[in-house]
Amino acid sequence: MNLKFVGEIQTPVRDKLNQGFSLEIAVDQAVQFCIEQDILADILSQNRAEVMNVLLTTYNRKQHNRTLREEGREEGREEGRCEGINRINELNRRLLLDDRKEDMLRAVQDSAYQEELLKEYGL
Repeated sequence: MNLKFVGEIQTPVRDKLNQGFSLEIAVDQAVQFCIEQDILADILSQNRAEVMNVLLTTYNRKQHNRTLREEGREEGREEGRCEGINRINELNRRLLLDDRKEDMLRAVQDSAYQEELLKEYGL
């Protein structure tokens, strides 16, 4: 199958998806539109099932990859939040143990100073 065609038909499919159609209906209608407009009509008429399969597989793979990336980003954000909270809690614990309450209060209001303290304590 011509990969250039797959790229060109994705726009009509995307348009149908944006209109609320299911993926299968969107692909089917895009293929039908191409046949009606005599865009590769002979190939599409003879190989409609193969074309539909390739397009559905392409879209499903892209959606799957997009979903994996989004889940990975959210997982990374959550890990980052936990690490950040743990670093600040450890900094506060050490400042309290060292009787540096004034530094702790300043760090709450001054993020640059907080960073200095994190470096000072190797956190």
